[in-house]
Amino acid sequence: MNDSKREEMISAIVVVGDRRDDLQSLAEGYWNALQTTGADFELIFVVDGPKNDVIQILTDTREKGIGLKIVCLSRSFGESTALMGGFDIAQGETIVTLPAYHQVKADAIPGLIAKAREHDM
Repeated sequence: MNDSKREEMISAIVVVGDRRDDLQSLAEGYWNALQTTGADFELIFVVDGPKNDVIQILTDTREKGIGLKIVCLSRSFGESTALMGGFDIAQGETIVTLPAYHQVKADAIPGLIAKAREHDM
């Protein structure tokens, strides 16, 4: 990709609270969708409170080649605080927040990002 036309980096943040679906398949879907944008990106999962099962699933997913950043909060602070934790470590110029459950179809993410880049938000 030509540096003069390089896309901005994307940071995708997923807060994992009590409501969640199959995190491995969700992470894989988000990862694959972000790859299709052609931009540099990072996928950050913020675990809101001590959830050893969740941390293990995310760690196992990362070991399978899905490049996740995992942030673990010491206790449950709520979604707003967890998002702030993700924002604090995000390196992207474009930040996308995604749910830890199947509400957003992963294949819709590239279109969402393309539209967001066309407008100031």
